[in-house]
Amino acid sequence: MLGRMAKTAVLLGTLIVPSGPLYAGPPQAKVSFPQHSRAAAPDGRFVIAGEDSDAEPHHTVFLEDRQLRTRRKLFSYERHIDLLWNPDSKSFSLTDYGGSDYSRCNIVSVDQTVPTIRVWDELLKALTEKERKSLLENNHVYIAAVQWIGASTLKVKVWGYGDVNPSGFSRFYSYDTKGRIKRLNN
Repeated sequence: MLGRMAKTAVLLGTLIVPSGPLYAGPPQAKVSFPQHSRAAAPDGRFVIAGEDSDAEPHHTVFLEDRQLRTRRKLFSYERHIDLLWNPDSKSFSLTDYGGSDYSRCNIVSVDQTVPTIRVWDELLKALTEKERKSLLENNHVYIAAVQWIGASTLKVKVWGYGDVNPSGFSRFYSYDTKGRIKRLNN
């Protein structure tokens, strides 16, 4: 049955994504590591592959190019990360929950000559002094990718609590790859 479906898919130009360890879920689905070990790009060419070890670093992530049959180390992490592929399959967002009181969010290109964008740093540069104070002077502040709004704009959520905002706060922003930041209502 699957063979016939695959042949039909090839004739129709449709990509069938297999279920199991490679399946990244519906479009725009976050893939959490180390819970999962693989996340395929929407076009299927690239795969983010995770490897765990008893020795430090405990978790390492690689980028596999299935077309060129290459593999390169991207980074290591301690606790857990969430990946969200860009619909264009040329980049992905990476949320690294590095500590119990913070996270980081980056945009990583599959082209190793393109610098990684540190969304947190870009956000801090663009915010008002009052907003920046909430982010820098609270004890627990997190940033996470929520979804791609097209191929060049990432929606992120920033939330936290602490001395400045004891009851907590939650905000959404869009960041486009030209460096523009905009506060969103939700």
